[in-house]
Amino acid sequence: MKKSVSVANIYLMESADEAAFHKKRCEVRGGTTDQGTEAGIGNSTVRILTNMSTKYDDGSDMDFMYPRMLPMAGHLHMIYNALEESFGKSEWGKQFMDDLRS
Repeated sequence: MKKSVSVANIYLMESADEAAFHKKRCEVRGGTTDQGTEAGIGNSTVRILTNMSTKYDDGSDMDFMYPRMLPMAGHLHMIYNALEESFGKSEWGKQFMDDLRS
């Protein structure tokens, strides 16, 4: 919850007004998590912000912090990390990275 509040406050600071804030949060179309601190970000409500606590009716799409976000399965993030680590430890992966750097 703390991370969601921090991100929401950053959006508020970057937005000129309430309409700009809503436009910015509707721009988020997808997200993936690592089952850690962001695990519930797709279910966060805009009501975490004091001035938005009664803005929308229960069940309204706009009640979500990111109303157009499609949350992805958290395992994708973990699979990417495993792939990255195994690639970096393999001989052909090291050679490939050396070739890219030269």
